[in-house]
Amino acid sequence: MARKTTAPEVLPDDRSNDPVDAIPSDAEMKVAVDSIYEEAKNWLDGADVETEEQGEEIAKLLQITRDAFKQYDGFRKAEKAPLDEAVALVQGRYNPLLRRLTSVIDGCRSVLGTWQAKKAAELEAEQRRLREEADAAEAEAQKAFATSGVGDLDRREAAEAAADRAKIADMVARKQAKETAAVKGFGKAIGMRRRRVTEVEDYQVFARYAWREHRAQMEVFLENLASNIAAGTPIDGDLDLPGVKITIETKSA
Repeated sequence: MARKTTAPEVLPDDRSNDPVDAIPSDAEMKVAVDSIYEEAKNWLDGADVETEEQGEEIAKLLQITRDAFKQYDGFRKAEKAPLDEAVALVQGRYNPLLRRLTSVIDGCRSVLGTWQAKKAAELEAEQRRLREEADAAEAEAQKAFATSGVGDLDRREAAEAAADRAKIADMVARKQAKETAAVKGFGKAIGMRRRRVTEVEDYQVFARYAWREHRAQMEVFLENLASNIAAGTPIDGDLDLPGVKITIETKSA
């Protein structure tokens, strides 16, 4: 830590009442920020504060940097304001239209969802019926072959006919199994989206499972939970979290 803080401040130009026109050029702002940053290197060099004078100089650097940050953030907001207003106008034009269209989309999805769920249940029942029939035909064919000998042509012929019926039944069942409960609209099939919906019924049981099978994620969750509890407790109040080490950390405000 060598020299004193001499970083300059950048102030708005008073030639215009327009906040945007008062913003310095990019080059001017870069010079000022670079000056602060280079000055900071003299003080933030990894060494600890050893004297009162050093502490005062770093406090001065902190205040100058805060002032510059506030000033440049004000410039940013002033320059961005017209863009925000333009965006708000565009959003105001389109949002009501999009909301109405979204309500129609949601309504169609709801109605189609109910209809498709019914179709899916009927389709599954039909697929199950055809598969059962195919399995039964296969069993019948196997039984026919088992009870027929090569010297009994009539029974052998009946067994082969049963085998043919079983093959056809299996083909029909396989084809039906590929069908889905889709609804076509303007040539585009509107299918069903399936998702798992969870509801924790026993938090302790699930917590034990999560700790055993997803420990890393549980540790992150618990760290965040402990931090949130501590942040929501007055610093002068008592706080005891079992299994959590709590220390008071002091930093410059």
